Amino acid sequence: YHGVSGYEPVTGLLPSSGSSFSKAFGHALVRQAEKDDRIEAVSAAMIDGTGLRTFAKDYPTRCHDTGIAECHAVIFACGLAVSGRKPVCALYSLMALHIT
Repeated sequence: YHGVSGYEPVTGLLPSSGSSFSKAFGHALVRQAEKDDRIEAVSAAMIDGTGLRTFAKDYPTRCHDTGIAECHAVIFACGLAVSGRKPVCALYSLMALHIT
C-alpha cells in the first residue's frame, strides 16, 4: 500500500474534493498528446498514482506499464526516445539505477 491516499479517519472515506499534482500532470500530458502523436507515457505499476489513468484510456497504445520494474521503465523510455518518440516516464522514485 505504498500509494494509499489520505482518508477521513472517522468514516474511512477518501476525500472527494480538490485536485492533486498527479491529476494535473495527467491532464496536462493528455493535452500535449492531443497535439503530438509521438508522446508516450511510461510507468512502473503506477498508472493510477502518477495520474496516467486518463492517458491510458485515451491512448492505450501509447501508455506502457512495465510492472514493478522502475529501472526497466527508464531504459524502455530511452529506447523510445532514440526511436524518435517523446517518452514521459512517470515514477514515484527511482531507488537505484546502475549501468556498467
